[in-house]
Amino acid sequence: MYESLKKYSLPKKTIIKKKSEFNEIFRNGIVFKSRYFIAFVIYGNEKKVGFATEKKCNSVIRNRLKRRTRELWRTLHGNFSFTGKVILYAKKTAAKEKFECLKKDFISLLQQIDNKKPTS
Repeated sequence: MYESLKKYSLPKKTIIKKKSEFNEIFRNGIVFKSRYFIAFVIYGNEKKVGFATEKKCNSVIRNRLKRRTRELWRTLHGNFSFTGKVILYAKKTAAKEKFECLKKDFISLLQQIDNKKPTS
């Protein structure tokens, strides 16, 4: 039963979980902002992603924000060509918005990141 669902999940090797990696990207990354998200990016050779939210809300809202952000990333990141490490920080205001509104905002954020990538 769960085997058929694996094709919809993010590969474990592409998710940033270590605090040291998060801190490195927060300190040295390029910041991109949209209405509901902030992205911290370090361009590189591999595409990895981490998810974060504000601590000023309860755990139910934080987890909902992370789930929605993960789903947006899973469905949309393949449409963009940049590579590197990205931390996607969902703002608290995103919790009350409809998914379609978040999707438009997220696409504009990914376009900003894609357009700013360094040429090698």
